[in-house]
Amino acid sequence: MATATPLVHAAETTLAPVVVTGTRTEKPLLDSPVRTQVVSAADLERTHARDLQQALRHVPGITLTAIHGKSGKEVSLQGLDGDRVLVLIDGQPVAASTGSTVDLSQIAVHDVQRIEIVKGATSALYGSEAMGGVVNVITREPDGDAYHVTLDAGGYGDHNRSDRAIAKQHVAAGWQKVTGPWVMSLDADYRATDGFDLDDTSYNAEGEDGDRANVAARLAYRWSDGRELELAPRYYHEDIATPFSSTAPGQGEIRKSDEETAERWHTALHYRHPLTDGGLLTTSLVHERFTDDTRQDALATPVLDQSRKAEIELHQWEGQWDQPIGDRHLVTAGLAASRETLAQSQHRIEGGSDVHVPEIEPGADRRTAEGFIQDDIFLGERWELLPGVRYQHDDDFGGFLAPKINLMYRRELTGGARLNLRAGYGKGYRVPNLKERFYVFDHSALGYVVLGNPDLQPEQSDSLQLGAEIVTEQARLDVNLFHNRLDDLITTALDPERTAESEVAVYRYTNLEQARTQGAEFVAEYRPTAAWAFSGGYTYLDTENERTGKQLPGRARHQVNVEATYHHRSSGLAVSVLGTYRSEEYADANNNARSPNWTRWDVRVNQPVNERLTVFAGIDNLTNEHRAPGVGTDRRPLEPRFAYLGLRYAL
Repeated sequence: MATATPLVHAAETTLAPVVVTGTRTEKPLLDSPVRTQVVSAADLERTHARDLQQALRHVPGITLTAIHGKSGKEVSLQGLDGDRVLVLIDGQPVAASTGSTVDLSQIAVHDVQRIEIVKGATSALYGSEAMGGVVNVITREPDGDAYHVTLDAGGYGDHNRSDRAIAKQHVAAGWQKVTGPWVMSLDADYRATDGFDLDDTSYNAEGEDGDRANVAARLAYRWSDGRELELAPRYYHEDIATPFSSTAPGQGEIRKSDEETAERWHTALHYRHPLTDGGLLTTSLVHERFTDDTRQDALATPVLDQSRKAEIELHQWEGQWDQPIGDRHLVTAGLAASRETLAQSQHRIEGGSDVHVPEIEPGADRRTAEGFIQDDIFLGERWELLPGVRYQHDDDFGGFLAPKINLMYRRELTGGARLNLRAGYGKGYRVPNLKERFYVFDHSALGYVVLGNPDLQPEQSDSLQLGAEIVTEQARLDVNLFHNRLDDLITTALDPERTAESEVAVYRYTNLEQARTQGAEFVAEYRPTAAWAFSGGYTYLDTENERTGKQLPGRARHQVNVEATYHHRSSGLAVSVLGTYRSEEYADANNNARSPNWTRWDVRVNQPVNERLTVFAGIDNLTNEHRAPGVGTDRRPLEPRFAYLGLRYAL
């Protein structure tokens, strides 16, 4: 299980990792005044994670849910969904793949050094989208000449859609080289699947057929005085399809295919300049373009029934200055400016004619200018105070000031134990995204329409965090209490007047709700011997729509994560068993429908053959517990049991 910090034990001392997300400056994990969870590169290799949703699957306090109406998974932190969680790669934002939510399955992790997770309102450091927290994917920094290759494949057994035993294949390769001041790397990842079918008596299938691919490169020049200029382009491509059917009067079953093609081009230019007095200047220029084409095709007709094309473009500049002042202050200040555009249109056949329908009004863009400052104040050896504030000006919504403050107390206990106490408050702020403001989603054929609302107001939140952590050579205990209150929460609601005027249900984005999420997270780790390690996490979540008194849907009250690992030192064999339990949850806003509780077990085996070659195998969802096909209120895991075998070669 990915845990918040590695244990330091007598047989094998592991240095605590350095983290940056909570403070925007480098700090040892145990010394960070902002609680940060880390998924390390060793965690990714041990659990065989291929993409970001698999990497986060076993992290305590994280919930992964299917994106509504699309393939892929989104992340929720402390009951706040993917629309309110900022996903970064090397500190730079990833454009939302659906106009509001990032699909975690689109982000490969084979070149990742670590993943940092910060929960609660961090808008004071990262801006509008970080109201629920931040997931920062930090890629591997080349430090010499090396390359690696990973291959694995597996199947769903009786649930394979094809007649082949192999249903999924994965290949990843990476190369890096350091030549004098030049640093170069190239990484590629390819994931293909034939899909799976939970009910072979139906034409419909639950698992898509297709492939996903990621390519990332890095070219940097390092001066002897510490300056560095880096160009980092990335590319993503997916092409997937899922069969489904509908019934029409007089025609019976109509078999169709739901297809999607997506591309992401991301280019970042970074410059780092150390100052003679211990300060540091960094600046980044980012451009990202994401296109998404979806198609619905009735197989019996020669023409395409319906297609939809969306294009998101993001331009961003950011600069940051870190400056120590004496022995007790580290000031961090920065400026940022961005522009985001969204265009979407639909083509469909009506009466034999090709109809073009704009779904995003022309001129849908967003421009922001922001500035932030914080002071890391060291109050003696035990106390640390971290106040900060961010000002954001949006062209359409004006200005907003988001403050935050963190306090940490640290103390060495008897027997070499360490006590950390952390407290934090942050003001969250989220501007309505372009989809929520300008969307026109016409699904009249299915009986509904979703409309954007240009009169939406920004959301605001207050986030409180209080935690205690004890670390010894063999064990670790982490307890964190949280409370988030949201005002003007944006949601979709039925528009009675528009519905009465039309023949279909009309939903509109609106500021209807005030809500709260609160609860507690407990994480424990114990290594009794050099061979055995145990860890577990429990999350209690209480939510309420304060306008209706109902619980927020899709939020389970109880979640448990456990892991047991055995490592045979002489042979190198490592076996891990990972389990997740999630209690029942409401599937609708009125709390009329419930999704059942579920338990999932995964098994991981790693066996080194020599210093360069490792063979690995695993079983996902060992007990084959999955949702009932065709039951929309069932939120249990979609994938059935999956078994695979692979190898990893590194030099």
